[in-house]
Amino acid sequence: MTTVPMAIEARRPWRILILLWLICLGLSGEGVLAATSPGGSSNETCPVTPEEWVEPDFSAEYQGKTILFCCAKCRRDFLADPVRYLPRLPQFGGGDAIPAVQPTIAAIRGNSAVAGAARPVRTAGKVHPLAVHFPIALILFAAFLECCQLIFRREIFAQGTRLTMPAAAASAIIAALLGWAAAATTHVSGEGADWLSFHRIAGTATAVLISLASIFRERATRAPGTTSRTAYRLFLAIAVVLVTVAGHSGGMLVFGPDHFTW
Repeated sequence: MTTVPMAIEARRPWRILILLWLICLGLSGEGVLAATSPGGSSNETCPVTPEEWVEPDFSAEYQGKTILFCCAKCRRDFLADPVRYLPRLPQFGGGDAIPAVQPTIAAIRGNSAVAGAARPVRTAGKVHPLAVHFPIALILFAAFLECCQLIFRREIFAQGTRLTMPAAAASAIIAALLGWAAAATTHVSGEGADWLSFHRIAGTATAVLISLASIFRERATRAPGTTSRTAYRLFLAIAVVLVTVAGHSGGMLVFGPDHFTW
């Protein structure tokens, strides 16, 4: 049975995490490129719900012109009473609720070539709400195991954190990647934009800190020392706080700032 030299084996967690971060940066960059690309000759915002960006999947023809909507319901409402919404459409001499000079994802969705390039990013963003459950659960579970290790001093808890931490770091990076894709293809305004910015910062910081905690956790096992273990526990503790903050801000973003109001 062959053995892998310790120095080479120790670098593997770094390589995996760096690869995941490169993928994350690459896809988030694609989202930014899509968001700033020019094009589109149709309406940028939904005529029925002006605060929402349009989707290329929901469109209708009216008097020979294509009109885009944010959802199927808005399309049905428009077709039931089109005259009511014509003043909001630039195709009929009206104006969008959002200035046309602002670069938006919606502006490119009327352009089929650019919309095709943006579709993978938009699809990835829709997976973000599902993916965030994994890092939340794994980070909290790793913290629970570490607390048990501190209290009971049992090897089974130490082995548990060694297995859980890389999974927590990988899932956090993937969730951050999908979150950036979602942010690049989603429009929110006012207070929602502030929550989105806060949520994105907290989520990205969580992924960075849990990645560092995972690396120091492995270093503490391969080269025992108080410095590595202390750094691991510190980063893990901060990651627990940040993942809670990120989850809360995500809830505020989806359900509104008063969904905790009793």
